[in-house]
This record gives sequence, C-alpha cells and structure tokens, in this order.
Amino acid sequence: MSVSVETLISRSEARIGDVHPSLKEYAIELIKRCYKEGIRVQLSSGYRSPIDQAYIYGQGRSSYIYNGKQYGRIKDANGNQLPIISNAKPGTSIHNYGLAIDYFLVTEDGNNSIWTVNADWKRVAAIAKLMGFEWGGDWSSFKDYPHLQYTKGLTLTQIAKGMRPAFPKLLTEEVKTAEAKEVSTVEEYPKDAKPSPTLATEFNEAVELEITDGTYPTRPATRQEVAVMILRGLKK
Repeated sequence: MSVSVETLISRSEARIGDVHPSLKEYAIELIKRCYKEGIRVQLSSGYRSPIDQAYIYGQGRSSYIYNGKQYGRIKDANGNQLPIISNAKPGTSIHNYGLAIDYFLVTEDGNNSIWTVNADWKRVAAIAKLMGFEWGGDWSSFKDYPHLQYTKGLTLTQIAKGMRPAFPKLLTEEVKTAEAKEVSTVEEYPKDAKPSPTLATEFNEAVELEITDGTYPTRPATRQEVAVMILRGLKK
C-alpha cells in the first residue's frame, strides 16, 4: 500500500521542531506539491538548538569543544569512520533560527528512506525553489543536498539580530478551490444590461448606499471608481 501524504506530513512535523510558523506551512505545502507529482518526500530536520548544532558540527572532527564539552568524534559505535557533514558551528546555521529544513525521499510504501540525489530529489529542490527556498545543492563551497532554507536575501547577521523574511500567502489547493467558489458566485453584467425589477430595487438601494457607480447593477465600486465619483461630485 502507498504511504499517504498525511503520514508523510505527520512524520515530518514530528521532526522539524520549533521552526518559524510560516516556514512550517511552506514545508507542509512542499510535501503536498511533491506528492501530487508522485514524489514522496519527508523532512528529517528543522529547528536545531546550539547543542544540536554542536553535535552535528563535531561529527567527522577529532576534536570540537563547545561550552566546555567535547563534541568531536571521528568514529561511530561500531568503529566506522564518520564523515564531516556540516561546516556550521552553533549560531551560524540557518537551522538555529528555525528557517531551514532538511529532506529525503521514501519508497512508495514509506518504509524505507532514499538518500540518492536522483531526478526526483532534484525535482523536490526545483519545486522548493519556486516557493522561495534556497537549495544547499546549489552551493559551490560545501554542497548540502538535503538542505533547504528560506531567507529571501537576509544575511545570517541580520537573522541573528532578529530580522525575518516575508512569507507571501501561498496559493494552496485549498485556497484556489475557495477562491474559485467565491468567483463563481459573482454575477457579471454587461455595461448595457437592463436590470430586472428585483435587481432594479437592489440597484437603487445600492445607489442610496453609494456602493455602486451605476455601470454594473449592484456591483460595489472600486477605489478608483469612488475617486472618479468624488471628482465628478457624484459622491461626497
């Protein structure tokens, strides 16, 4: 059985921690958009505390001391060599400010993870970039393929001082559907339309309330139209 998008979202929410609320919305929408294309993506990381970052930075390094504690380690419990996975010390990662997430792919049933940077992996990055994310796979000095961050041009120094990027409203499928329903309930009238007796009554009431310019029966006037009416002396 194929893993559901709800399961992928639930697993991801449990792992990303206290990220920026709007970033969380973007991350969930990213999972949904990828799922619609048959790509099952899950998030592995989000907000990191300074201690979390010290642990990650210490991997692959023989020695790294943070706040008097040794975090450096070059081998795992089985004696296998550990690679360096980050060049960001505590306070120097966008993760530390809740504006970054890491992702990976899962098999169709959702039971196994996929860390191969294949076409689907790159497609996730492409979708994310269309939403305003920056992909670590585009970096030249230290490529971080699972990494996505949302800074919109703010520097690390600015973010550390408390500045945050703007998150425009996303046109999710739910929003698109709601807006389509709203538009479908609005009646359109040609400029030379003659209102029926019922519409005529509504139109006269609208005129008295000064919410129409008289061009389209019962349609509220726009700000520009109101400005024109004021200039013509039609509305005080």
